[in-house]
Amino acid sequence: MSLTRRSVLGAGLVGAAGAALGAGATLGIVAATGGPDRATSTRDTNAATGQQRGVGDRRPSEPAPETLRPDVLVAGGGVGGVAAALALLRAHRTVVLTEPTGWIGGQLTSQGVPPDEHTWIEDDGIGATASYLEMRRAVREEVRRTYPLTDVARRTRALDPGKAWAAKLCAEPTVWHAVLRSALAPYEATNRLRLLTHATPVHATVSTGTVRAVRVRTPDGDVLVEPAYVIDATELGDLLPLTGAAYVVGREKGGPRERGGTGELHNVWDSADPSDQQAFTMVAALGYAPSRPWERVTSRAYDEFAPIYAKFGANGKDVFDPSRDWAWEKARNFWAYRRVRYHGYLRDAFLGDITLLNQKENDHVATLLIPPHGRLDPATFTAAVARASGQTRGLVEYFQRHYPRPDGSGRGWPGIFLVPHALGTPTGLAAHPYVRESRRGLTAHTITEEQVGVAARTKVDRAARTAMRYVDSVGIGAGPIDIHQTRAHPSGLFLETYPFEIPYRALVPRGFDNFLLGAKNIGTTHFTNGCYRYHPVEWSIGEAAGHAVAFALRNELQLNSLRRRWPGFAAYLDSHGVRRHWPDELARVRVDSFHV
Repeated sequence: MSLTRRSVLGAGLVGAAGAALGAGATLGIVAATGGPDRATSTRDTNAATGQQRGVGDRRPSEPAPETLRPDVLVAGGGVGGVAAALALLRAHRTVVLTEPTGWIGGQLTSQGVPPDEHTWIEDDGIGATASYLEMRRAVREEVRRTYPLTDVARRTRALDPGKAWAAKLCAEPTVWHAVLRSALAPYEATNRLRLLTHATPVHATVSTGTVRAVRVRTPDGDVLVEPAYVIDATELGDLLPLTGAAYVVGREKGGPRERGGTGELHNVWDSADPSDQQAFTMVAALGYAPSRPWERVTSRAYDEFAPIYAKFGANGKDVFDPSRDWAWEKARNFWAYRRVRYHGYLRDAFLGDITLLNQKENDHVATLLIPPHGRLDPATFTAAVARASGQTRGLVEYFQRHYPRPDGSGRGWPGIFLVPHALGTPTGLAAHPYVRESRRGLTAHTITEEQVGVAARTKVDRAARTAMRYVDSVGIGAGPIDIHQTRAHPSGLFLETYPFEIPYRALVPRGFDNFLLGAKNIGTTHFTNGCYRYHPVEWSIGEAAGHAVAFALRNELQLNSLRRRWPGFAAYLDSHGVRRHWPDELARVRVDSFHV
């Protein structure tokens, strides 16, 4: 189904009229008062202190929370969460979707990162779901509708609004957000979707493998959600500790499996390290106008991170030059790396470029978003974001004042300025950190390096020429294992892979019957997370989780028994534009970059 505003509105009206409703579907989200009506075990984490308390321990001053009873709670409104919600809503199910910031879209919007995609998506329409491809088309339509484009740019079929070299579709986060909100709007209007922004789960009620309720904290007070099914699509896997599900943080123990290791080729450590987590980034939006009054950016953290900034360009091939484009054979201009608005495509070139600052020099590894103990810890999260924001502001200060210009004409580009509207924040920094590594659930199947990595596959089976094929595949993806800086890998790690598949079992937490994982929190390892974390893969994971729940609701199935009806579910996926296996000729390609 199209993601254009016109067609999705039609789909929403069909849902509102109740046409083709599945068994047990309702016309809206049921609201009630009061708490759970079952005797259950409860896990409740106080958002401020991290301490746990029971659901019956509501303080006298706290009002009874509003209670919602949708078919599905999708916790997390990022890439995977939106994909899951759309799959469910189009199946005429009711959804509560939570989002900790004011923008849905995660990596694409509130984190400020254009999609990391292999070129098959753009060139051949292979490697992503039909709904993801339609979202990309809708982004280009939105740019053509709202930007003052030149005639040449408007006629360009594969328009890249930023003329960036990191990817083939780099558009402003505001555009991605507008497209996604338009897709969800008709379902909100007909009460099939309740979107809770600035909202975070703080406790879960679990009984005999079933998540009965989740309490969500919002600016207007707590909301108690009592869904039939739950999908955790949060950026950091927040529901895993709240529900008591088993999960991993950081790097697993290496070595042979018979000794408790992962058996992975590149995991050579004989003990696990929960503090060995990928760097995260606070992205900034920058513009450039040489005649603009200088808007000086400063950071108290500048001196701490100055040695990192000074390393930029030491390889002799990287420059940062907002004043002009550079030929690729001359230098890699990081101003254009993740540029999302290119002045040369605009009738009024004075509007200028906008670029998103996301590079090695503002990757933050000094503090962790997830503490080694793994539990929810808002104070740790807030402190890490503040320190990383200081690192990013310091990098802006460096490029403004201290960076030696590549033409030798002086230091710094005073015309650089922060662009708050591009990220929807007052600071010009992203509302949420760009997360590369989440808590990861211990699931019915764990994806390890020898299932996807070229060198690891070859070591296990010299005849292997593809990634592992899964009977229960629910999607596909491609991209190298790209691990940004960690404490064990100060320079990161970059490994070839084969185009890979997403096994359904990696979405199913052990011991639950109504709970799925729908983002970067699936059953990967520290290493394989490095290729399953990309935007189109996360979308495919979330969409697969949404389809699985929709199919289970229609057929009155538990999620951990869905594989018994696999032929029917596979046909369901196929009918919704989900490619489950790679064509043989592409499955054998070694992927060492996104430009395959």
